[in-house]
Amino acid sequence: MKTTVVGIGNVLLGDDGVGVWLVQRLLSAYTFEPEIEILDGGTLGLGLVTYLSDTDRLLIIDAAATGAAPGTVVVLRESDVPAILRATLSAHEASLCDLLAALTLLGRTPGEFVAIGIEPQNMTPSIELSSVVHDALERAEREVITQLAAWGVAARALEVPRSTVLSL
Repeated sequence: MKTTVVGIGNVLLGDDGVGVWLVQRLLSAYTFEPEIEILDGGTLGLGLVTYLSDTDRLLIIDAAATGAAPGTVVVLRESDVPAILRATLSAHEASLCDLLAALTLLGRTPGEFVAIGIEPQNMTPSIELSSVVHDALERAEREVITQLAAWGVAARALEVPRSTVLSL
């Protein structure tokens, strides 16, 4: 079974880029098995259809505007997603909704879907995460690793001092 992890967001809009930063952190700190693809989806939106049309399990990482306190990590499982996806995820997520709809129309909907989000504090032009969202990266990383383990995907931490791992 193919598993795909996609970090989505605009790194030029502060906390909106948290999905991309977390994917970079995962790639710098772990090796993964079995078949897994980890993608920086940036703001590609429908452009991701090509990359996701053959995945069985999809994990999206993004900023999630749920109204919770900034830095709150949320995990949306398959049953949660249809009801709240449009209302909770960040501005570019209209593209994510379109992406999921396109995959459905193509008959390529992933068998399992999970979204992990971090409540943003600042989504104005900036290349830095707010301190509260930066501090939430480790919690979100643990959620990603936990979900992958539940799917049978092993993550082995690289023996790299944490200070050298991209953590923004």
